[in-house]
Amino acid sequence: NQVYVNLFIGGQASLHTTAGNVELTMQTKYPWDGQIELTVLPERTGEISMRLRIPGWARNQVVPSDLYTFVTKAAESVVIRVNGQVIDYNLEDGYVVLTRNWQKGDRISMDIPMPVRLVRAHEAVADDTGKMALQRGPLVYCFEGADQADERVNHALFINQGRPLVDWNEDLLHGVETIRMDGAVATYAPDQTKVINPLTLTAIPYYAWANRERDYMTIWVAENSEVVVPAPSPTLASRSTVTCSAPVRNLQAIQDQYLPENSNDHSNPYLHFWPRFGTEEWLQYDFPETSRISSSRIYWFDDGPEGGCRIPASWHLEYRSGDKWEPLKVIGDYPILKDAWNEVHFQPVTADAIRLILQARKGVSSGIHEWEVSGSE
Repeated sequence: NQVYVNLFIGGQASLHTTAGNVELTMQTKYPWDGQIELTVLPERTGEISMRLRIPGWARNQVVPSDLYTFVTKAAESVVIRVNGQVIDYNLEDGYVVLTRNWQKGDRISMDIPMPVRLVRAHEAVADDTGKMALQRGPLVYCFEGADQADERVNHALFINQGRPLVDWNEDLLHGVETIRMDGAVATYAPDQTKVINPLTLTAIPYYAWANRERDYMTIWVAENSEVVVPAPSPTLASRSTVTCSAPVRNLQAIQDQYLPENSNDHSNPYLHFWPRFGTEEWLQYDFPETSRISSSRIYWFDDGPEGGCRIPASWHLEYRSGDKWEPLKVIGDYPILKDAWNEVHFQPVTADAIRLILQARKGVSSGIHEWEVSGSE
C-alpha cells in the first residue's frame, strides 16, 4: 500500500497496490520548472501512502557528501498541496509521506523552487579553489565559447553574482533554458598587467555542450578578479599555425601558454605521440608573418615510470625561409632535461616557419607541454 514517486516526468502509470489498482497521471515541465501535478485515480477508495521524493538539491544538498556545497541556502522550501490545500509535512529518508484514503481525481501538487544556485567544491579540490559553478534545479550548467562575445571562458570571472537571468531559448540546442550573468574575461597586457574586460556570461545545461563547433568550455568560473587566471598576451608561438607528423590530440596545447609544474603535470593540456614508440616526429609553427628569431625553448611531457612517454633521445630545430629548410646554428648543445625548460639560443635568422624534429627513445613515446619561440630585433 505504498507508492514511491521518484522521478518527475510527464506521463501515466498503472500500479497494483493492496488497495487495488491505482492510475497516476503526472504533468510537469521538469527539469525546467518545479511545478509538478500528480492526479491519483484509485480503482476504489482506500488507504495508500504516497511517498514523494524531495531531491537533495531542493534540500540544500548538492550531493550526499561535502564534496560540493551551495554557497547560500535556498530562501524557499518545497510546498506540497493536496486538492489545493497546503500540507504540513516531515521528511522520512528524503520522502514526503502522504497517507490517506485516496479518491478518484485527488490532486497532489509539488512546488519545488528553482533559483539559480552557486556551488563551491571542497577546499581539498585544488583545481577548483576560488571558483564557483552554476546549478538550477537538478541541472548543472556550463559556459561554452559559442555563447559568449569572447570565447575564452577559461579566463572568465563573475562580476555580479546576485542577478542571474533565466531565459527559455527554443531555437538553441533543441530548446534549453540559459542563464545570463554579469562577468568579464581577464587578459594580460604586453606589460603583464591584468586587464578585466566586462562580458555577459551565458550558461547552458552541461548535458547540451559539445553539440556545435569545437570550442572552449568550462564549468568552474573564478569568483573575482583576484583569483582569475588571465589569458596570456599573444606571442609569436601562440599566433602561429601548428602542424604535426602524426594525427595527435591537443595539437594547440603546445602553444596555449599554460606552464606545467613538472614534466608529469596533468592539470593542463599537453601533446603526446603515444602509442607511437621509438619514432621520429616533427612539429611545425608557421608564423603569421616573416619573423626574426633567435631562441626557443621546450618543456617535455614525461609520465614515467608508470606511463608510456619519456623525454626524447635527441631533438633539433630547423627553419624555413621561402621553400627551403635549413638547420639552425645553435650556440652550444641541445639540452634534454626532465622537469625543466630545454632552452637553446641560435644565430638570428629571418624565417616564416620553424620545425622541431625529435627522436623518441626505444620502446616509448614522446610528448610536449609547451614550445616557445622568441624573436630578435
